[in-house]
Amino acid sequence: MVIGPVGYITFTGMLSVEEEKAEIAKELTGKKVIFLRNHGFACCGTTVEEALHLAYHTLNACKAQISALSGGLKNIILPGKEEINKTYELAKHGGNK
Repeated sequence: MVIGPVGYITFTGMLSVEEEKAEIAKELTGKKVIFLRNHGFACCGTTVEEALHLAYHTLNACKAQISALSGGLKNIILPGKEEINKTYELAKHGGNK
């Protein structure tokens, strides 16, 4: 919720292939985090600090999801879109709005 919208691609590891580069660029449009299935994730920021901030929170979100899933998928309660958007907007401004 803190990192905003994310993209997902099936990454083959072939950045020398133009189609792969185009797919990554397309999926990153309007996003700063992309998950490369079976390869991890990549974060883009306007500064190194922003990219590090996104990477830190993405990693923590992944850890939280793994922990939550250990309790069983049927026990997970997902927040609604409104709550997600409010949290993201608040986080974009450092918690001050």
